[in-house]
Amino acid sequence: MKAQPQFENVLLVDDDEISCIVSTAILKGAKIGSQIQSVYNGNQALDFLTKQCLESKERNFCPALLFLDLNMPVMDGFEFLEAFTHHEKLKELDLSIVVLTSSAYSKDMEKAYRYPIAGFITKPITPEKLQSIFK
Repeated sequence: MKAQPQFENVLLVDDDEISCIVSTAILKGAKIGSQIQSVYNGNQALDFLTKQCLESKERNFCPALLFLDLNMPVMDGFEFLEAFTHHEKLKELDLSIVVLTSSAYSKDMEKAYRYPIAGFITKPITPEKLQSIFK
């Protein structure tokens, strides 16, 4: 009997396409998500969540888990967290947000934990780092 993924739908928010491909493979291998989609900045993530979770009647891909890079063009991770937590409808979603970033600065971690995130992981993502969050 195959183990079921912890989350049906996962959204990766990262401007690095290679990082998205690698993270997707690791998440699937670790049985974290069965369907994983990527967007490339915070603005695209807000649009995606609005369309998939609020506007779509079917809600075919409303993620329960979101991995968020901090350093991205257009709208970075902190700008996304600020907009997400102040959005009347989006903030009510049952969505766990995990920061997944190359930044190892303690100030970035401290700032991230001011928002309702489930965890903070530095790249590269590994099964061990995932286990530390999803025990």
